[in-house]
Amino acid sequence: MRRGITGDFESMSSRDAVYLYDEHPRHHETIIACYIFEAPSGVPPSCSSPAALRAWMEARLAAAPLFTRRVRFAPLHLDLPVWVPVAEVDLAAHVHLHHVNGDWPALRGAIGTVAASPIDLARPPWELHALTGARFVDGQHPVTAVVLKVHHSAADGMAVRAMESALFASMGTHSEVAGDSGSRNGTRRSAHPLETAARAAAQAPVRAFRFARRLRTTSSDVEDAGTPSRQDCAAAPRRNRPMTPFNAPATGGLVFDVASFPLADAAAARAAAPGATVNDVLLTAVGGALRRHLAVGRTAADDQERQESLAALVPISLRLRDTRSGGSRNLDAGGGSANQLVLGTVDLRTDIAEPAARLAAVTAASAAEKSRWMDPRTRNARSRMDAAPAWLLAIRGWVRSHSSVSATSTVLRNTMVSNLPAPSGESEFDGTLLRTAFGVLPVVDGDRLRHLFTTSTDRITLCVSADDDALAVPADYATLVLEEIDALVAAGRVAQNRVSDPGL
Repeated sequence: MRRGITGDFESMSSRDAVYLYDEHPRHHETIIACYIFEAPSGVPPSCSSPAALRAWMEARLAAAPLFTRRVRFAPLHLDLPVWVPVAEVDLAAHVHLHHVNGDWPALRGAIGTVAASPIDLARPPWELHALTGARFVDGQHPVTAVVLKVHHSAADGMAVRAMESALFASMGTHSEVAGDSGSRNGTRRSAHPLETAARAAAQAPVRAFRFARRLRTTSSDVEDAGTPSRQDCAAAPRRNRPMTPFNAPATGGLVFDVASFPLADAAAARAAAPGATVNDVLLTAVGGALRRHLAVGRTAADDQERQESLAALVPISLRLRDTRSGGSRNLDAGGGSANQLVLGTVDLRTDIAEPAARLAAVTAASAAEKSRWMDPRTRNARSRMDAAPAWLLAIRGWVRSHSSVSATSTVLRNTMVSNLPAPSGESEFDGTLLRTAFGVLPVVDGDRLRHLFTTSTDRITLCVSADDDALAVPADYATLVLEEIDALVAAGRVAQNRVSDPGL
């Protein structure tokens, strides 16, 4: 936080502010992280009452700055929003206890209700929900599900993973992990609205000048970003993907389900195509599941449309090294943003029926897209948005919220596929260890089917979330993804046998 004349504030980056301006009733920019713990026994649990749960969270408010600060918009969007500390966090508005009686469908429905509701941006942009008394999908003993919900302007998926080490550590470890990363209630004073408004007015012409200069200096980069470079970087993705039922406007109804499979299966499937990564395997399985799901009910007249390949939005973390080049380069993370990622577009090659051939094509497409984002020209072209003034971002968000999708529209991407690591270390809640973790991606206009894979030590958990108008039974679709994983494993075994016995 920056110390002003009347109090503290922190400027927000354009990259983070986009998530605020893009928020509207059919497009919620939230991150939903779910943690499944065994129900505690033998000791009074922190979720025994709303007051006990709030006390548990109060002791952890220092785990991240977002827990004790809120957004303040500038008048007329003269400048980007700022973060200001709150004098007191109203935990009753942020921390909620739900008693759920039933099996997995009841728990899933309760989590879905939490995931579908927006976050109140007048308060610190987070919520924590504990759901007790229900059973997980495997139907074993009762569990406690803890759902952490944060706005995307405050954190990305990898940042949420970092919070978990503090939230779900023992108190002794928690105090060491949290350190000075957050502030307790009342230790900071918010800058007066007149001060931040005056600063916004003063910064408006400066930011406009910087944006104009950025437009001039990156003009050649914008022209060249769509063509391959000398380093064989990919051209910009094409924008004419076919319309599917998953690319219509969102209705507001959210359904999801989870399934899991051994990490070893994804590793074994890599052998089906040279150079394939686990992430390439996951993308290929999604492409195969989409191909099969959308083929149901089609006729011969649809054959030509079926040959048009679909594409996925794939978040690419700027924190990660380029493993394909041996880790010698890092992607540019930008300045001071909570969202250190870019949104890539990977061709799922749904026009290819054979699993091994599709994996090889997806591997090439994925590598090309990552190389494109490593090209300095592409990053420089994107930096225009990072320098955009607040009023332009606000207009952009308004236009997007009033845009409509028709059956004849073409789209850039058809679905979203994300892959995150599971919480690291021994996460615990009331002395019980974490059984599994997954995330629920909210569905938005034009993207009504989303996939989030959470990779742990020995298993990968898939959460399929969808608009209930587009996919009534996500579990059936998730089964298709698992069947595609099995097909890729079989193809990998065939490839390994060929290597070990070239005579086959």
